[in-house]
Amino acid sequence: MSHSATSADQPQSCDGVLAKSQADISFDIIANASPALIWAADLDKHCYWFNQRWLDFTGRSMAQECGDGWAQGVHPDDFPACMSTFHNAYDTHEPFTMSYRLRRHDGEFRWVFDHGVPQFDAEGRFAGFIGSCLDVTQEHLLRQQRDQLAERFQQLASRLPGAVFQLRVHARGKPIFDYVSEGFKVLTGLPPEDVLQDAETFFSLISRQDRDKALAELNEAAQSSSVWHALFRIHHAADGTERWVEGVSSPESCGEGGWLFTGHLKDVSDRKRAEAKLNLAAKVFACAREGIMVTDPGGCIVEVNDRFCEITGYNRDDLLGHRPSILQSGRHDKAFYEAMWRDMTVKGYWSGELWNRRKNGELFATSQHIGTVNDDDGQLTHFISLMSDITLQKEYEHKLEHIAHHDNLTRLPNRLLFEDRLRQAMASTRRTGKPLAVVFVDLDGFKQVNDRFGHAAGDQLLEDLASHMQQTLRASDTLARMGGDEFAAILTDLLDEQEVTGLLKRLLATIATPTVLGDHRLQVSGSIGVTFYQQWASASPEQLLKEADQAMYQAKELGKNRYVIYGR
Repeated sequence: MSHSATSADQPQSCDGVLAKSQADISFDIIANASPALIWAADLDKHCYWFNQRWLDFTGRSMAQECGDGWAQGVHPDDFPACMSTFHNAYDTHEPFTMSYRLRRHDGEFRWVFDHGVPQFDAEGRFAGFIGSCLDVTQEHLLRQQRDQLAERFQQLASRLPGAVFQLRVHARGKPIFDYVSEGFKVLTGLPPEDVLQDAETFFSLISRQDRDKALAELNEAAQSSSVWHALFRIHHAADGTERWVEGVSSPESCGEGGWLFTGHLKDVSDRKRAEAKLNLAAKVFACAREGIMVTDPGGCIVEVNDRFCEITGYNRDDLLGHRPSILQSGRHDKAFYEAMWRDMTVKGYWSGELWNRRKNGELFATSQHIGTVNDDDGQLTHFISLMSDITLQKEYEHKLEHIAHHDNLTRLPNRLLFEDRLRQAMASTRRTGKPLAVVFVDLDGFKQVNDRFGHAAGDQLLEDLASHMQQTLRASDTLARMGGDEFAAILTDLLDEQEVTGLLKRLLATIATPTVLGDHRLQVSGSIGVTFYQQWASASPEQLLKEADQAMYQAKELGKNRYVIYGR
């Protein structure tokens, strides 16, 4: 809403994702199902959203209504007061109510009762207004045609949900009901005859929290000759339950300072529960620790929460209108995404782990749940994704896995990982026919180093020898520490034994190379045992390790600093 009824200041795009929308998608869905005409305005006093009921009422599109476009439907006689009320509410950040005539799609001007509520963000900053309008034309017509339509009114009132009433308020004296419909008993638990000529019985049912406010608003409506519109709680006289009641009525002067209110009371407990759920959904969306992303059926992003932006590094404007593929890391192949969409098509949801890419290019791991949202007809309307950042968890799991499969000192594979890789290498030999060799290495003289220079020096020697041996072997080979001063290696994709003997000689030379540690020169040698595995062999990994170990002991018995091939 603004000072002008022109469309020059309207947002340029009001369909799809609203440029200035501050409402989440859950609000959008539920508000469109409301019987009220609902609108939302931003900080610039411009309306940026209307529910479907409003658009159906006016017969205009969202683009036509946004900005100041809605004001083109306000009756010219009501326009100044309407704009003044709205602007005053913006200046004071206070709720407001007002009535004005609004052109319906068929050209008829209808009286609507407009109730606006200010919105505030989590820090308490003013964030605009949300309001709802009710068509109260009937109350105006009733006041004008009361005499000639009295009988028809009685018939209609008995069939309306809630209760129709006429309340007479005198300047002095108790308020009295001239008339209440039969629905009054269902609404309040009081028979109509119990409250006629004495309204105090009814007012005593109103909750203490709401009673003074409801009566003050009634008096204010009388003084200003405006429509009384109140929401209050009552305690049902029959069953004691608390119920929300909405009262709407139009006052008219009845002389001597008295007023006659003709209106309607209805039970809006279901609506208040729905509003509470809507507010809760909005708070959950805003406060959830999971990143939430909503897309349309075509996969375009229509809403994200703040946590999603925190996780991905993108701001909201970066994401709206784009597809989730903007986050793709490249670590998942086409088949992965095809399986994901297949699950969502068949099951209606998908859960799993995804690697994504932040705006700054950094990869991160997420646990995600993607579900579908359907309308009452079962038609797909949205996809909703819940995302949790599990990067630290994945890094921790990786560290644990590394610790479980690697030697803490040398960072080489340990016996567990070595045996697993040996099984894989043997399977490869059976497929390709290329033999492999299992090498077992025991350091000669390592105990003397420990005894003479201490365990810290021994550990440093082991680290240096492990690094040098790994550099001597090929990239396709596996070197592992089996414990103490024992190492083992898997040599794969061998052409012949000569290739192995050359590697073994270089390995012996590497082991025998002195290591300088401070003022000390540390030197050991190695005894190496080797066994081969061929495509046709039936040996197990345990048997190959045993054969290489036996050959290593033969090398020690033959004088150390040499290698022995098993069975030679």
